[in-house]
Amino acid sequence: MERYTATTAIATAIIGRKFSKYRVAYINPEQTCPACDIGNKVLYIPQFAPIINHKDDEIVRGFTAHECAHARYTPEERFGDFQKMDSLTRNLVNAMEDERIERGVHQTVPVLGEALDALNASAVERLSRMFTAEPPQSPVDEAIMALHAKSGGHVIGWHLSDTAKTLVESAEADYAKSRALKADSLKDYDKLVGIASEIVAKWRKLFPPQQNGGQGNGQDQQDGHGDEQSQQNGGQSSQDQQSQQNGQQSGKQSSQQDQQNGQGGQQSQQDRQGGQDGEQSQDQQSQQDGQDGQDQQGGQGDEQSQQDGKQSSQDERDGKGKPAEQTSDTLKTSGRNYLREAIDEELKRIKSEQSQQFGDYMPYDQEDVERVMQPCPSEYEWVEETANRLMGRIASELQDALLSTCRCRRRHYQEDGWLDDRALVELCKSLSENVFANKVKGASLKSTAVTLLIDESGSMTGTRLRNAIALANAFAEAMDYVGVKFEIIGHSFDDLRGGWKRYEQLRQLGYNRIGVLENRIYKSFDEDFEQVKTRLGSSFGARHACTADPDAVLYACTRNLASDADRHIVLVLCDGQPEYGSSVGNPREFLKQVIKTFTSLGVELKALGIQTDAPERYYGKENTVVVQDLSTIGDEFFQLVREMLVQAE
Repeated sequence: MERYTATTAIATAIIGRKFSKYRVAYINPEQTCPACDIGNKVLYIPQFAPIINHKDDEIVRGFTAHECAHARYTPEERFGDFQKMDSLTRNLVNAMEDERIERGVHQTVPVLGEALDALNASAVERLSRMFTAEPPQSPVDEAIMALHAKSGGHVIGWHLSDTAKTLVESAEADYAKSRALKADSLKDYDKLVGIASEIVAKWRKLFPPQQNGGQGNGQDQQDGHGDEQSQQNGGQSSQDQQSQQNGQQSGKQSSQQDQQNGQGGQQSQQDRQGGQDGEQSQDQQSQQDGQDGQDQQGGQGDEQSQQDGKQSSQDERDGKGKPAEQTSDTLKTSGRNYLREAIDEELKRIKSEQSQQFGDYMPYDQEDVERVMQPCPSEYEWVEETANRLMGRIASELQDALLSTCRCRRRHYQEDGWLDDRALVELCKSLSENVFANKVKGASLKSTAVTLLIDESGSMTGTRLRNAIALANAFAEAMDYVGVKFEIIGHSFDDLRGGWKRYEQLRQLGYNRIGVLENRIYKSFDEDFEQVKTRLGSSFGARHACTADPDAVLYACTRNLASDADRHIVLVLCDGQPEYGSSVGNPREFLKQVIKTFTSLGVELKALGIQTDAPERYYGKENTVVVQDLSTIGDEFFQLVREMLVQAE
């Protein structure tokens, strides 16, 4: 696994063994933010159309990684205490905890740490635009966001108010102590809460509450647990809170019922990922009703503490309980999580743009697999021997042709340049006045990225697949020889486990490609072919099922576009129509949409049809070569590669 593209892969990599306690619920298309319900142990994942922009993909994967980090690192045994904190302390703890758990991801899964960095950079940038356009009413909210941004090494792009600046300056030294706390330590979490309490105490000394007499004190006491009215305006309404409670209660009852039926704790990973029959819709309703209060940028709810604040205020009016700690107007929070709002806006933008590009195409890719193939030296010996015997001469000719194209050449008898001795005789005989020579630069292939995408479905097994893998080896040696960046990917598509009930649940959610796509990495752009070439031998032992061409082409093109190159080429080897097997959806129409999208983005798509002319219907006759006689496949393939690489010169 290289980039952990699928949700289940991200969750498994980060959460580890604790993932067996969690279920994954896929929420409706209107919602964009993932969430982690620590109490009920559910990861809520939104739907997205395919994301082809690398930066946008990093942002979405980063937020998913953030929620999974809450599931692993935020201590369940402290969750109740967190909910009982006053709103100011809770907001500060939440910001510091977000950083603590993300440090854990950086240490355990560094590649997902990069996605978190992209997420935070994007969030701070959008937050700066939000605060510039409309400064926050609460200075303490502004100060917490500024501390969070500066702690992550980001530049604050908005002008801090004088009060917020004072709060930041007074807290920076203490806030910096939290950066040394470990993500997997309960003691360090307790230290984090202690640091937050010290900062809040310092702020309350800087801005003590105003004493305006009995009535004013009573009002301050009533507001001491978080400014109830402000929370209602900035967060969810009382009706939404009740809806969330109902949704959570529904989820708990469903979970208890599962345990009574012998299902709770014993369910398979497929049940956790897709839901158990009727539970899926209950989880969706719970998520819809309680999204705003369930998670302050992941995993820590706010609604219960709001309820506690209301009850405490009521007790004070009735003469019950201890007096609430008074809070000045300066330190009252709005109840809004601005960072999550910024991320939500960014995710909405991404979702809108991708929906416009792909229309109704909504693949269920949460369980897709990106597998780096293992070396298989014994099988590779046959691959190398076959490639040298059948295609060695052709590959050598291709290398020579490409090198010749790349060399600088001298042109004689030109109108300008330097004086050409060879042409002086022509001048003396008055045969020509063009007595100059100049130099022509050869084609530059250094800025070209080529992806070879191989169909490894069941119909390719046998002679077709062996020829394709031998071609891939000869192709790789030629590209390596002339210095062209390239990668080799295979793909196959299989059904989901879980039966038709699970298919129906996902179909009702709007997914129209349901199954597991396995993308097999034989050689990536940044790898040395000599070091990984024996991976090609592992193709023969892999599973060969159906072919999800639209999804595989989308995956290959997305990776190619993310490479550092000026020219992007994807060469597809296939032997028939795209076919999902028992899945829903129309792969043929989806493939046309994918090709159209990436062609408009500048990707050159070529196809080699192995004993089929089906690719002509999708890639066009001008971009397709059909090989009926396998004995000539080498000649046809390398002629296509040669024309493809030098066509721009």
